[in-house]
Amino acid sequence: MRDRMSALLQDRIDAFNAHDPEAFAALYAPDVIFRDIATAVPAHGRPVVRAWVETYFRSFHDARMESKIVAIDDDVLVYEWRATGTHDEDFMGFPATGRFLEVDGCSIARVGDDGLVHAEKNYWDVAGMLQQMGALPVATQEIPQRAPVEG
Repeated sequence: MRDRMSALLQDRIDAFNAHDPEAFAALYAPDVIFRDIATAVPAHGRPVVRAWVETYFRSFHDARMESKIVAIDDDVLVYEWRATGTHDEDFMGFPATGRFLEVDGCSIARVGDDGLVHAEKNYWDVAGMLQQMGALPVATQEIPQRAPVEG
C-alpha cells in the first residue's frame, strides 16, 4: 500500500511540475470531492480539479511543487508540500505582482481501491501568500514568548 501511495503522490507532483492538467486530473476519481481551504464549498468531479490546477498554471507560469509523505493509514494519504512560482497573472481576484511566492500546505487524500483520489482536503497558508503578494499586511509586532512554568 505504501508503494502505491508513494507512486500516486509522485505522479501528482510530476503532473503539477509538468503543468499537465490532464495528467493531474486523471489521478482523481470522476466523482471526487475536492476541498481547497481557500474556497467556500467543496468541489465535485474531475473537471473541477482540472480547472483548479489550470488556474495555478495560468497565474504562476513557473509553478512548482515539492512534497513528502507524512503519513499513510489504510486508504488515507497525508502529505506536506511547498508550492513556488512567480505571480505573473491575476489570481483569486488579485492582479499580478511579479513577485516570487513560496507557500506551504498539507493535503489529506482518501484513495480508493482503483488507486485514484476519491476525496481530498488541502490546507495551505493563504495569509502567507497574500502577505507575499502585498495584499495583506505583515505582522510587525513580536509575539510574546510564554513565561516558563514554575513548579
